Amino acid sequence: MNTMEQKFCLLRMTEELKAEYAPHQLHGAAGIWCSHHRTTYPEGTLITWNRFTTTFRGNYIPPGVVEMKVGEFMKLSQGTKSVKEYLHAFNNLARYAQEFVNT
Repeated sequence: MNTMEQKFCLLRMTEELKAEYAPHQLHGAAGIWCSHHRTTYPEGTLITWNRFTTTFRGNYIPPGVVEMKVGEFMKLSQGTKSVKEYLHAFNNLARYAQEFVNT
């Protein structure tokens, strides 16, 4: 998902185009899930990237894991970590707690 979001930013894709492009980037079980996901909506339904990612994460990342990662993010401190190690941990956990990143 992160790689796709980087590509979308580079290509300046709209929210609708992102959801159209995603199935072509996913492989294996995720690709199959993505193909079937589209069929769960009535024909002509606009599927935005936000809607797609919310559903994708809900399918592949259990809510308990997200809750745990948000807790880890909220407790994260540099402590004895180098700046590079701290930044790596911050970035890895930030994807689960995006609403708290700016604070």
